[in-house]
Amino acid sequence: MFEHVPWDVELKGFDAHTSLRTSELLPLLADSMVNGRLLDALVAVINDHVDEHNGTVVETLDFANVLLLDLLHDGTIQHVIFPINVANVHWAIISMDASTQMILYGDSLEWSMPSSYVDAMRHWLKNHGFAPFGKGSLSHGEQTDSFSCAITALNTIKHAVFRHSLFTNDSKYQLYMEVFLMLAKSHFESEQLSESSDGSFADDASDFSVEFSSCPPSYPSPVPASPELPASCPSPPPPTSTSSERVTLNLRVCEEDKSVGLFKYFPTTTCEEHLQAVWVSFSWELENCEQDAHRVRVEAVERDIHRREGNRERKQNQHAREKAMKKATTNDPSDIAPSLPMMDLAEVSCPYRKI
Repeated sequence: MFEHVPWDVELKGFDAHTSLRTSELLPLLADSMVNGRLLDALVAVINDHVDEHNGTVVETLDFANVLLLDLLHDGTIQHVIFPINVANVHWAIISMDASTQMILYGDSLEWSMPSSYVDAMRHWLKNHGFAPFGKGSLSHGEQTDSFSCAITALNTIKHAVFRHSLFTNDSKYQLYMEVFLMLAKSHFESEQLSESSDGSFADDASDFSVEFSSCPPSYPSPVPASPELPASCPSPPPPTSTSSERVTLNLRVCEEDKSVGLFKYFPTTTCEEHLQAVWVSFSWELENCEQDAHRVRVEAVERDIHRREGNRERKQNQHAREKAMKKATTNDPSDIAPSLPMMDLAEVSCPYRKI
């Protein structure tokens, strides 16, 4: 497979509309984040297998950005499911079901649904005459790292549409390889189809090379022959070897020499500083740095979400306490005992008073 996949050519097949190149499939073969264009290509693979008459549509990221739900309003489809991007560090899935009037959210990190998407969808539903939709949870797997959210989101769609098994950490790399092979197979099939229809092999990237045969004797030689020297021409004299003193350069500079001559115009650099300046990190070191940076961003977003949820929960608890205190301090006339008639101390102590 890898021997026949070119490194940086335009992909064909499912992912043709995303203008991807083969080099952009690298995240499927590494522990790294999947970008939006690659996720759209993976969604196109799923949509190709969805039955057109089952009332379900799987949409790309553009659908989440513009929320064009006219088909849902017309009743042509009943169920829409699409990926969304959360804070530019995470992928999740939203499902809108018109038959159950529910908005379902599936997040492999168990984050809450972004309020911006909820407000946008409810605004659209209200403008198109829908009754208010409720919120719920969409069945999904749970990731234990910071980079598998795209594959987990894709698996969430497959589980909702095709009832595939949910994502687990043990099946993570198997799912990565499955989607990579799907895209590669689609590319090869589309390439063979275009070659058979066009009859042109201009873009053939095979390993065959063209052999050029030698020119016939009647053709002029492309390289002019060197002229023959006459026998009487004297041969050139042999080179003379002269011994000369070899100039050496002492690169070791004393501390006193650094302030004299041309040295005082140039900064001095130690060997360690020079190595740090010219050092180029290995590919695996760069990959580890990218993973660490992405993990830090994910953790920062997660802390912010937990902080907002904690503030909302504290406000709700405070409101409940204030409401309970207000109810306790309010006098209910039905709970107050009837007051006794007012009598002074002399009347109470008088033994002959009328009762």
